[in-house]
Amino acid sequence: MILRFTSDDQLILGVAIDDEGAKPENEKRAKELFVQLVEEYACHMGIILVEQSPPQSEMSFYASAKKPLTVFFNTFPEKLVP
Repeated sequence: MILRFTSDDQLILGVAIDDEGAKPENEKRAKELFVQLVEEYACHMGIILVEQSPPQSEMSFYASAKKPLTVFFNTFPEKLVP
């Protein structure tokens, strides 16, 4: 489990999983955990990275989405709490 407070006062929740051999079932499991985190903690953005540390700000979060080792990225505006 990874918790990071960003330089722009946001919280990043993360899970590190073993992906030795880049097995398809590991990516599937990562996406399942991703959905659980989004639903359970009302996240408004998510990213699955390979061998990278969590972004340090929202701006770097978006920049990470364009990196070659990014597996998945999405925003969830409907998850924002009014």
